[in-house]
Amino acid sequence: MSINLKNISLFVCLIFPLLTNYSYAKDRVQVGKIIQWHTTNGMKVLFQQADTLPMIDFRLIFDAGAARDGSFKSEKGIVLAGLAKLSNGLIFEGTEKLDANSIAEQFASLGVVYGNGSYRDMAILNIRTLSYEQQKNDAVDLLTHILSAANFPDEALQREKAIMLQALDFEDQTPSKKASRYFYESLYSKHPYGTPPTGTRESLQAIKQKDLINYYQQYYVAKNVVLAIVGNLSEAQAHDYAEKIATAMPVGEKSAGLPDALQQSKPIVVRENHPSTQTTVLMGQPVLKRGDKDLYALYIANHILGGSGFSSRLMKEVRVKRGLTYSIGSHLVPMHAQGPYQFSFTTKKSSTEEAIKLVEQEMKLFLEQ
Repeated sequence: MSINLKNISLFVCLIFPLLTNYSYAKDRVQVGKIIQWHTTNGMKVLFQQADTLPMIDFRLIFDAGAARDGSFKSEKGIVLAGLAKLSNGLIFEGTEKLDANSIAEQFASLGVVYGNGSYRDMAILNIRTLSYEQQKNDAVDLLTHILSAANFPDEALQREKAIMLQALDFEDQTPSKKASRYFYESLYSKHPYGTPPTGTRESLQAIKQKDLINYYQQYYVAKNVVLAIVGNLSEAQAHDYAEKIATAMPVGEKSAGLPDALQQSKPIVVRENHPSTQTTVLMGQPVLKRGDKDLYALYIANHILGGSGFSSRLMKEVRVKRGLTYSIGSHLVPMHAQGPYQFSFTTKKSSTEEAIKLVEQEMKLFLEQ
């Protein structure tokens, strides 16, 4: 492979003076304290000044994840699983004035990185822009236009639905993804977290453009979002941008809190045949909410038990001493309601029961000690 050193040298010569001059700016705050406030229409804002680099990050975190899909049903009564993911995924696909290509081109011309994400208990929109006056103003103007006028084109919806249906086929062929779906559906069978974020074939086929618009109008509102701003701007500037972003959305209402996810009193065992020489095993219980006082204590305990790779007890007992698996681990997933404490590993079909019993023994021994 050949490398064009001339192009690399040109890049360094253009960029290095910019960063060098900036890094020696006077009176730098570098990283300030986190400041909180609410805009006039009720949007919560978190701001941290950090002027080490000429950049600003804006992140909008909506209480609009897959756990809210159960509030929407088709005319036939089908829960519209996958609606949160589709609504979030199509926000940048167009408005009445701009199509997806125009939005992408305008962000690119400003040097803006933009993105989105949809999860079980939240949905995210974010942009990263240079902090120079023209770039940041134009970037926020474009973001507010999209927030106020996203129209979810039907052509984009049909395309994304087809992609998600193909992804479901892939899930059915992938043991780890298939097991994860069964794990959440079983553990949260009576809780909103049991709704699959990627939808079902039945629900995806039932979702229509009007459903996305209704979902967006209900959950993408000022009182149901937290705006985080971090970067090279003053608190006064952050206030101005926050007000501008907030007024691009309806005031709306904050989503109702999710119910507690109760732990199972008896073991639930789900077995699914799959044409594979390996068995994928997931074990766990709902344990922690985000912000629980025991989070850090359990984080350290998990690091010892199964969260630290080759130095963990489970790895030593299950892999090193007995060779029952190539990899085993555990992790915490704190969420709005109690998220799972999950153990995962793969093993030969013939050693599945032995490995499960060993993990259970190690967990019991760890608790007793």
